[in-house]
Amino acid sequence: MNGVDEVERVVALAVAVERSGMLPLEEQGALLDTYRRARERVLRQGSAEDVRRLREIDEAMGPRRVLSRL
Repeated sequence: MNGVDEVERVVALAVAVERSGMLPLEEQGALLDTYRRARERVLRQGSAEDVRRLREIDEAMGPRRVLSRL
């Protein structure tokens, strides 16, 4: 998978996590964990361009609730 695909995957996972309120808690947690691992992978292993794109997308999405497990 190339960097662009990874960034797009992280963004799609972020949207899925934000919309996962109707899922059972176990599924919400699994989705959140998948998002976190994918995001870390981009931040650690992605190119400078991938990291820049991910941060730009984060900023463009504006303020949102923190994606965390309660």
